[in-house]
Amino acid sequence: MSSDNTFYLEKIGDAWDKLAQSGDIEESIRDNIKESWNRCINCENNKLNPITDRPTDVIIRGNKLKEIKEQNSKLIYYCLPKMKELYSLVKGSGYNVILADNKGYILKVMGDNSAAFSKKYDIIEGANWSEEVQGTNAVGTLIKDKKAITVFSKEHLLKKNHDLVCTAVPIIDKFGYICGILCMAANYKNIHPHTSALLKKVCEEINRELIIKSKDYSSLNYCLKNKKKEETADYNFSDIIYKSLKMKELIKAAKKVAFNDSTVLIQGETGTGKELLAQSIHNYSLRSNKPFVAVNCSAVPDDLFESEFFGYEEGAFTGGKKGGRVGKLEYADGGTLFLDEINNLSKVNQARLLRVIEEQKITSLGSNKSKKIDLRFIAAANQELAELIEENKFREDLYYRLNVVNLNIPPLKDRKIDILVLANYFLRKIAYKFNKGSIKIGNETKQIFLDYDWPGNVRELRNVIESALNLMDNSVLKLDYLPNCIKHSLNNNIGNRIPTFDEYEKKFIRDTLIYFDGNITLTAKHLNIARNTLYRKLRKYNINGC
Repeated sequence: MSSDNTFYLEKIGDAWDKLAQSGDIEESIRDNIKESWNRCINCENNKLNPITDRPTDVIIRGNKLKEIKEQNSKLIYYCLPKMKELYSLVKGSGYNVILADNKGYILKVMGDNSAAFSKKYDIIEGANWSEEVQGTNAVGTLIKDKKAITVFSKEHLLKKNHDLVCTAVPIIDKFGYICGILCMAANYKNIHPHTSALLKKVCEEINRELIIKSKDYSSLNYCLKNKKKEETADYNFSDIIYKSLKMKELIKAAKKVAFNDSTVLIQGETGTGKELLAQSIHNYSLRSNKPFVAVNCSAVPDDLFESEFFGYEEGAFTGGKKGGRVGKLEYADGGTLFLDEINNLSKVNQARLLRVIEEQKITSLGSNKSKKIDLRFIAAANQELAELIEENKFREDLYYRLNVVNLNIPPLKDRKIDILVLANYFLRKIAYKFNKGSIKIGNETKQIFLDYDWPGNVRELRNVIESALNLMDNSVLKLDYLPNCIKHSLNNNIGNRIPTFDEYEKKFIRDTLIYFDGNITLTAKHLNIARNTLYRKLRKYNINGC
């Protein structure tokens, strides 16, 4: 350690002693450290004692750690190779290379130090290095100041961290937000003058490659610049409105699938939101900066399939566009091709598509040269393809090519708890569009919504809300404004059979639970039963997954 560092260590040591004893902050220390100390010891909600041996609730483990890693999987994917490259340059010097998210949780660690060292300083995956938990430190203070920083020895607020020197640099996404932090930490006696320069260089490389969108990297709509509208995906997982367990499990599975290039088959009834899910998968994937091209297979005539999908050279046929035309497959190169209503594709064209999926090569009409393409295929069907195979209407070999990962969107009638959540969402959104004030759904209308089967699913529900808002002249959505088809359908479904007590009780409990947005306390109070009794009945009738 240089004499300059020794002098500064003594200076900062005196300042820290003064802080620990009296709470006074020495004016002569660096401004960013001074401001950080002041934040830490004067925070009304979480004052930190500099002499505290160890803060509590530092490390998360198990499912919570797994969840945070999943949320930051794209960040980890891009940073891991660069971390390895960086560590190869400092290996043997006592340094740890650390990746943290923008809340201060450590996601990955590479280093020379022993397990005892890592445990002593909480330099392990799942450790929280935010300023609120660890006091002044490179990761946490960077999050507050939003710029690179080195924190040396006793500049750390907590005594337990005084042997460390840490340098942290922000990783910035396309929108200018900090999405992660790269940090190098070691014993302060091992400080190296080139640490900061190395980190900045690596982060610049990461920032050039990183394609991330906000906190979970998918909540901002992203349209490619200089791309046609048909080549963009505007929706993300955050645009999918739900509360049911079934949809929660579906979204969880879809997020896992997004980071692989496996072909996905999305099945579900008309109006369930198959393209919305496909766009969300694309925008959550590593191909999110590449085109998303959607094709409705039922809208492409059989005799135009080749020209639409494969494109054509100039002069390939009479009436062709001058200069030729690029097909959908080439437009989507590097990105995702979404094949909607693939069940309506003729068997001849199914064979042509199968070959492209297998070979990832295309040949334009009028050309004798094949082109290599890199595509991810997502297909959607509103009919059971397995049934179409039995009817000899769909190729079995194509089915197995498409059905690598199967995501089935449940119809609205099978997730009743989502009906009022979606209805209120559409009500707010469309009311704002129509310049109407605050509007609520009447109690009778709520019950009608819950009893109706919604054959058109989410699309039908949205259309019903919009239709009603066009007719309304007050602030309550009443039965009078609902389309006649809904009223007639409900009247026709009323049979002569008297329901059993269990059937009646199950429906009553389910509808009450949905009415109170899943709130157990309010539901039990309304039913005039104890919470434990309600839990027992929920298990009895298997209502939790509604």
